[in-house]
Amino acid sequence: MSIFRSDTSGQALAYRDFVQREERFVRAPYNPELEFYQAVVSGNLKKIKEMTKESFLAKKEGWGTLSANPVQNVKYHFAITAAVIARYCINAGMDLHVAYNLSDYYISAADRCHTPEEIASLHTPLCLDYTRRMKELIKQNVCSQPVVKCIDYIYDHLHTRISPIELKEKKLPSSLNIQRTAGIICIEVFDYDYAQMLCDLDVPLLFVDTPVMDMRPPLKADRLYMENRIEVQNAVAHMVQRGKKRISFAGDKNHCQSFFERYMAYKDAVEYFGLTEGLSTCAMPSGQQNYPVSLYETIRRFKTMPDAFVCANDFVAMDLVKALNELGYSVPDDIWVCGFDDSQEASYFVPRLTSIHIHEQIMGYTAANLLMTRIEEPSLNYRTVYTETNLILRESTGD
Repeated sequence: MSIFRSDTSGQALAYRDFVQREERFVRAPYNPELEFYQAVVSGNLKKIKEMTKESFLAKKEGWGTLSANPVQNVKYHFAITAAVIARYCINAGMDLHVAYNLSDYYISAADRCHTPEEIASLHTPLCLDYTRRMKELIKQNVCSQPVVKCIDYIYDHLHTRISPIELKEKKLPSSLNIQRTAGIICIEVFDYDYAQMLCDLDVPLLFVDTPVMDMRPPLKADRLYMENRIEVQNAVAHMVQRGKKRISFAGDKNHCQSFFERYMAYKDAVEYFGLTEGLSTCAMPSGQQNYPVSLYETIRRFKTMPDAFVCANDFVAMDLVKALNELGYSVPDDIWVCGFDDSQEASYFVPRLTSIHIHEQIMGYTAANLLMTRIEEPSLNYRTVYTETNLILRESTGD
């Protein structure tokens, strides 16, 4: 921070104070301001929605004058608001990198605005964005000490990925000593035969997502998934309500169980709304080494382009947006795109990506709990657990 001081600063401040007294200038009251920031850091979305109903510009009576240019003055006050919210959230536990990236994004957006009204329109999204993230952070931190210890242990004992040779030959990673292993969490093990081999080890297992299980014997292990159906159907319903008629799917539905469930949720939704035309223009290349190129070649051959795409995950969605741009289409002006996972990149991608948020830390805590109870009670029935997801609307669907 730089501090600028001149020899006449005392006189200037005294004169400014005199003018403000004469004009009966009153600054915004302090207590409501504290109440506002407290609502943000406590994740109180309902309170923030109420407090941001009034336009950002309605608060001008309590502002100081930071620039003689009225537009620049609003920009300065917006930047201060964004910076203060970021500071409050950092103090409440938000990751510093996330908090500053978010404030930089909104300050940059405000800087591109040409009228006070445009700047003011960013205020509510800014506040709700921080509040939602704080709400998630609070939910993630509600966890018992034994589970925290288990999670720390898992991080300390993570093994390397299964190599292609080990996968092909159905061998365990060379670094894994099975005699000294109390339990295994299998993440993204999507080869069914390899998964079955792991189930035959007679070691407590938890699969976080699995190979596609349709028409296959169930794995003899606990399984943890994110909720894949409800929010995909909500995404399709949102598109239909906004006038989209030809809605398609992008992604390899046979890649894993979650992708399969997302595709089936999409298919059920378009059939429910009687909009089955989009089924003929689904972009689902599979088993390709260079997926972005395969995706581009697939959509390039479409005679009729869809109005919107629901994608298997955010990275498919990002590849799709790039392919559409190369073909001369604009997202969201020509075609809408929705991802899944709400990866960190989704918030900073251009356009910002509508996605379905996975509560990753809640999944982590749930995984730890499932494996711990399986180790303690090996005879329990095998469990299949789904954790909550939420649709996050952003620019890629015109929001």
